[in-house]
Amino acid sequence: MANRSFDKVNSEIKVEIQVPSESWAEAQKKAFNKLATNLKIKGMRQSKLTEAKKKVASKMISSQSIWQEALSQKFLQVYLQEALKEIKDTDQVIDHPTFDVSKISDSELTISFSFPTYPEMKKFEYKKLGVKFGSIKPTQKDIDEEIKTIVKRHSKLVESNEKAEKGDDMTFDFTGFIDGKEFEGGAAEDHSLIIGGGTFIPGFEDQLVGLKKGDKSEVKVTFPKDYYVDEYKAKDAVFKIVVKAVKKREKTELTKEFIEKLGIENVSTVEQLTKYVKEKLDVELIERSKAEFKTAIIKAIDEKSEIVYPRVLVLKEMKKINEKFEETLKQQGITRPEYLEFTKMDEEKLAEQIKAEATKSLTEQMIMIEVSRLEKINAEEKDYESFYIRLASQYGMPLKSVKDALPKAQMQVSIVNEMIINKLIELNDEKAFAEISKIEAKRLEEDKAKLLASEKATAEKEINNSSKADKQPAAKKETKTKK
Repeated sequence: MANRSFDKVNSEIKVEIQVPSESWAEAQKKAFNKLATNLKIKGMRQSKLTEAKKKVASKMISSQSIWQEALSQKFLQVYLQEALKEIKDTDQVIDHPTFDVSKISDSELTISFSFPTYPEMKKFEYKKLGVKFGSIKPTQKDIDEEIKTIVKRHSKLVESNEKAEKGDDMTFDFTGFIDGKEFEGGAAEDHSLIIGGGTFIPGFEDQLVGLKKGDKSEVKVTFPKDYYVDEYKAKDAVFKIVVKAVKKREKTELTKEFIEKLGIENVSTVEQLTKYVKEKLDVELIERSKAEFKTAIIKAIDEKSEIVYPRVLVLKEMKKINEKFEETLKQQGITRPEYLEFTKMDEEKLAEQIKAEATKSLTEQMIMIEVSRLEKINAEEKDYESFYIRLASQYGMPLKSVKDALPKAQMQVSIVNEMIINKLIELNDEKAFAEISKIEAKRLEEDKAKLLASEKATAEKEINNSSKADKQPAAKKETKTKK
């Protein structure tokens, strides 16, 4: 007998199966006989089950052990098939079912199968949320700054006795104090960083500006509220600094010789470098703005909607995050107990963090899936072709090689996700979407032309090589003179 119900909170179809008493009795009998046969009893053969052995075994084997053995995969499969009869074609089941034992005793058994379904989003808002797209085209200032960065990156670092500025490399010793006491992990010698790189606690690097070799100073900061070590969150700290060395970039002129040394294809003049940087920033700026838009729009949709998370998906995501976490600890040579001790956490608190991370990850997934469903977004042949052309042009590879290396099935999720973000841009910032579409369409045509020219050049080279080989005189055969 099957009883179907729907759990709205967890978005699951539950099917309860009341197992016939005779079937349950037979399963328990087989389970007991198997356990009793394998039981080691002094004076009795292990592989043979006699009435005497049964009598002794009945006093040694608990009901719980019999039930556990009886609930074998084969036994459960029979009643899973019964439960599947209650699932309709219209039910949007999204994963394998799980099972729980609702009621169990020597005389009765009720099994509950839970089928996770796609959640019903009663409130889901994703249009005209006031989220605007960021910068699309780089300014002349952006281009000039990028060229300066390229020059700096390829200039030599030399030691200096002058005061440190942003962009300089500094080597220093430091010791950190909280409430006047040194704290674990807060000290190091000969630490090196690029000032302004943002690798330290906010505010730390700004206070290094103006220091020079041999200086001793104190840096005062406040740990972020979301710092990964609970004990240090929002705490004020003082770091005692001893500057060991300051290195500055040599001033380098933007000459033809310098530009050629950069090794950028078809770039040897300032004009060509400027054009190259602009095109590079065109791509990077739109991609960066898309990433920022995605973060903002997901947050806005989440705030305006009521997202339902299937329990099974949350558990699976938690398992995935936990496995990744364990792998990270292993790579760092840290055990789980050591990590908990260092972060002043227990397993319960860690589980809460993992669940929060899993929910956050699922929020994005559920929103992307729902937008895709409502807007009927599917990748077509032209979408795959555009994606492959873009990659081939970007990495300077033949189009066929890219297609062979990245099958459609492997790229489908990435392509569809990009299409979803583009649709969300269109639905929330039409003006920006129109401008982006023009830029990307133009870039696609340029990439096609670039690939065509490359393939033509390769074909001509092969023909020339073949012609040269055909024109080479055949080697003369040596003839032996008869004596």
